[in-house]
Amino acid sequence: MKYFTIDESIDLDIIGEYPQVSPTENCVLGSPFSDKRLSFGEIPNKIPYLELEFNKRAKKTDLLSSYNSHWGILINEKIKRIIVNFNIPTSKFYSFILLENRIIIKDYYLFRFYDDIFQYIDMERSKFILKWRDVIQEFCFTSKEFYLSKDKKTFEDFETELIIKEVYLLNSFPKYDIFHFEGRDIISEKLLNAFIENNITGYEVSTYDVLKLE
Repeated sequence: MKYFTIDESIDLDIIGEYPQVSPTENCVLGSPFSDKRLSFGEIPNKIPYLELEFNKRAKKTDLLSSYNSHWGILINEKIKRIIVNFNIPTSKFYSFILLENRIIIKDYYLFRFYDDIFQYIDMERSKFILKWRDVIQEFCFTSKEFYLSKDKKTFEDFETELIIKEVYLLNSFPKYDIFHFEGRDIISEKLLNAFIENNITGYEVSTYDVLKLE
């Protein structure tokens, strides 16, 4: 199975303006005047009040861009109807208020999903590289804690770069069609084909060939 990273489109011919939507002054979630936040991986029953509005030159697409996606993806009903037919982790579609010229636009959702992919990684076979100037070190993942300890070095020293070389997924991996991994949203070729067949707009993909299935 092939996998791809999926991102918001930055093609202004398609989206008109980046980002397409921004929070209103009434928005609570993510507001600097509110302490209400969502943690990464958290799938609550309800989210704090979320109100977004289209920016002046933005065009409507099925997937929307925002400076803060709150660890999720902003999608419409068309994408939702596709995704629910695929294998997805623990997830929830949250309704929110979306305005265009002060008129409420219906059928958009904040889609949040999560499972800890590290539990499905063959730690001894999977490898990453730490690069510091001309010095290159290769490591096995060994454990989630070991990997994260090395990843932390990239925040402590901007000259240090961590590059994932290959990740072998165990047979226990549920073969999700969409999931998060290391700051990326990943989709399967099968789901991507469904997007293409249904003319979904507002996204970009790149091949992510570091994932290896048993």
